[in-house]
Amino acid sequence: MKLYQIEYMLTSCKYGSITKAANVLMVSRPAISRALRELEEEFGLPLFKRSSGGTELTDVGALFYEKCEKIMELVDGLNAEMQQLKQNQLSEQSLVLRIGLSPLACSDYFAGFYADFSAANPDIQMETQELLAAKTMDMLSDNTIDVGIALGIRNNYDGMLDNAKFINIENYQLFFMCNKSHPLSGRRIITENDIKNERFVELDESLLWSGELYGLPRLFKFHPANSFRTRQSSMITQMVRTGSFCSLRFHRHLGGCFGEDDIVFIPFAEPIIVPLRLIWNDSVTHNAAFHRLLSYYNTKLHLI
Repeated sequence: MKLYQIEYMLTSCKYGSITKAANVLMVSRPAISRALRELEEEFGLPLFKRSSGGTELTDVGALFYEKCEKIMELVDGLNAEMQQLKQNQLSEQSLVLRIGLSPLACSDYFAGFYADFSAANPDIQMETQELLAAKTMDMLSDNTIDVGIALGIRNNYDGMLDNAKFINIENYQLFFMCNKSHPLSGRRIITENDIKNERFVELDESLLWSGELYGLPRLFKFHPANSFRTRQSSMITQMVRTGSFCSLRFHRHLGGCFGEDDIVFIPFAEPIIVPLRLIWNDSVTHNAAFHRLLSYYNTKLHLI
């Protein structure tokens, strides 16, 4: 008994006609008739009653049909399972790394990381997207990105990504950012009271005023009366350079005030330091590229 014979029989019974079954299976009518006769000859039992009015199953044929349905269900299930295992194996061997980057990670962190990681792993292809925090969590949950790189101090991401894992990869300090011509530009430290009446340009995500997405407490008691929001971190720098706006910026520089071109960065009297994190969904199967990324950070951060 062969699987194609079972398939021919089931299809013929389903459509009640060898001719219709032949059309569905795209084989000749004689091929199906021959397969059915071979089954009867193999078992030495009649499976069909043949007459001028058509063909119908015998009692033995009905039993055989019932068992054949179960066999094909098992075959179809096994085939689907094996295909999934094959897909999982190919996925695990993949050397494509899909990364969601926060605006900060895009503008300040990624270039140095890319050069260092690519030098050690030239065969890994990285696909990146700039994402706000909520979208990063959604895509990690849907397994449409492998990792996210973003600020955060949460102990967990319950309600956003229930199976989240993370490691802190670098610390960033919050600075008041203004043009060198600004009246506060000569200060060595800054307080909330000093800046509460300033005009701010900020990211659309409003991280600095609420911060719920990152697990940050509300950083300031006030909300700027005059603010401009953008999704482009580069636009923040441009608008601060005009002298019309100030901003708040996390920077890898830890410590006192410093300058970049015509912009001054002033720390707060009570330093605000937040880690940049690598975040991933621990409930999905990860590929070889992900495990090499994790190994890279474990070594770099002396976690192993």
